[in-house]
Amino acid sequence: MRSSYGIRRAWGYFELAHFEVPNPKVNATPSVINVTSWIEVDTKDVPKLMFTVPFHYSFFCGDVGKWEFFSELHYDYPQGRPGIDLKNATVSAKNVIFDAFRDADAPHQQFQVRSDRYRWLKSPFV
Repeated sequence: MRSSYGIRRAWGYFELAHFEVPNPKVNATPSVINVTSWIEVDTKDVPKLMFTVPFHYSFFCGDVGKWEFFSELHYDYPQGRPGIDLKNATVSAKNVIFDAFRDADAPHQQFQVRSDRYRWLKSPFV
């Protein structure tokens, strides 16, 4: 079996807003505190690797379909409130290319052979 790589988990962090709120401590300095809100999205661990490709090849896919991400809204209030669960986010992508596990002497600024080319080269119909 050839060694391969892929994605086991996808995660993202998106800042939404920065705003000021009154400091909850009486007679505190400063009188206002800065708060940031953000959303985290996460596939959590998936049962098997997604987008599997052999080492020394780039992954390429014209349409990866749709993924469901668990989503939470967060605020960095000093009281440390927990995240608020949101409806799952649905993410789709087209023309996805990623490249990893290249030899040290591989050319920089250039993708390795694309996985679709690899599959064509290994096709029993060629």
